[in-house]
Amino acid sequence: MFIQGDLALLVILGSAIIGGLIGMLRGHNIVVAMAISALLAWLVFPIVGWILLLLVPGKKRCPKCRERIERKAVVCRFCGYSYAPAPAPTPA
Repeated sequence: MFIQGDLALLVILGSAIIGGLIGMLRGHNIVVAMAISALLAWLVFPIVGWILLLLVPGKKRCPKCRERIERKAVVCRFCGYSYAPAPAPTPA
């Protein structure tokens, strides 16, 4: 199973290889093209990750194990952390 670091490394290496090949086909130095592609992927990958994280509705992170769980969850299914129940609204 991939963890986040492995996925990031694969994305950076993949973009470096693809960028190097495109640079080579356009007549540029393959090493420079690979380095620029890897640097851009290293800078852009976290930004894309944060955008995707914000777009996923109904999820929250457990403060104990940091796994993503449903927002309505009362107990974390991974570590068993219990959330304090939300206070009941008082009638006005």
